[in-house]
Amino acid sequence: MPNVFSQFASVAGRRTVADKLTLFKRVIAKLEDIYDIRPFDAQSAQSLLELWLLVVTIRPRTVFELGCGMRSSTIALALAAAEVPGCRVCGVDIAPIDFPSFARQHFPDLRFGPVADTAVEATAFEIPDHWPRPILMLYDAHDGGVPGKIISRHAIAKWFPKLAGQTVAIHDCLVVSPDFVLPGERFAKAMHWSGRCIAGFAEVQHLMEWMNRERIDFWRPDDELAQLGLTGRDSCLIALTLPAETGPRH
Repeated sequence: MPNVFSQFASVAGRRTVADKLTLFKRVIAKLEDIYDIRPFDAQSAQSLLELWLLVVTIRPRTVFELGCGMRSSTIALALAAAEVPGCRVCGVDIAPIDFPSFARQHFPDLRFGPVADTAVEATAFEIPDHWPRPILMLYDAHDGGVPGKIISRHAIAKWFPKLAGQTVAIHDCLVVSPDFVLPGERFAKAMHWSGRCIAGFAEVQHLMEWMNRERIDFWRPDDELAQLGLTGRDSCLIALTLPAETGPRH
């Protein structure tokens, strides 16, 4: 397929990307101070850059941000939404921090697009019919966070069929060698039908089973940047386009 980020292939475009990466490095440093977490491990400057690029490239009307409690990914998504006419970030989290207040307090110099949150346990959330399309979903929630709730199964059964033809970005997914040693019991890995091994949290296994069953491929925003000579570090994002129909095949 053509390079997704080809609009940034010019000298000016590469400069824009480099400037955004510099901005997001400052954002991460600020988040380290806010939360006193060093290094900040919820997002990296590279992943924030990739999220910003996805929004300004795909130009969705709705960004469905699943898992926004600490608001780090919201910063990149809402910054990009400010550049896309009619775009709004719709966050879903069991207890999200109020983003307008958070932004005014910590990032008063940045211009954000509109953000509307729903405070609910993820498997109780249904995508509203009135959400304008295109829709870009950021999947950034983990199975096991709420006992007895398997978010990935709810996503496959309820969300993905309703998002047919839309783009989903999944955070905390690394492409690794099959013999990669997981760093702890919270983590999992699974083989994708393309032969690539994905490591992440528990939801990786359910998501890869579904992608293998439906023969859904994925791509890495970092690879797209590399084609433009803009290699980065700490990339842990994969992206896919949902097929027109998802669900069990008979």
